[in-house]
Amino acid sequence: MASEEEFALVKAIARLPDEILEVARGLKKEVWGTSFNSNRITSYCYQLATLFTKFYDSCPVLKADPKFRIARLELVKTFKTAMANCLNLIGIPVVERM
Repeated sequence: MASEEEFALVKAIARLPDEILEVARGLKKEVWGTSFNSNRITSYCYQLATLFTKFYDSCPVLKADPKFRIARLELVKTFKTAMANCLNLIGIPVVERM
């Protein structure tokens, strides 16, 4: 990973388990909903999509140097998995192709 956009996307994807745990911790309160931030996962999805757009705009994937191409393709696959998990959590069906 060479660019700032790649590194920012990797860090955001790595935050997904923590975001889910924070939402789950909010659900474990004695009175349900008192500290539950209902839009936390939605906000995370939006931030993740924004970072992916910045990455995709600034870092060529298929036309990249071979030493970067493989890593960038894996990053795209990882983003796809993370975004699918987010969308499933908030009840949005995931489409395979647009």
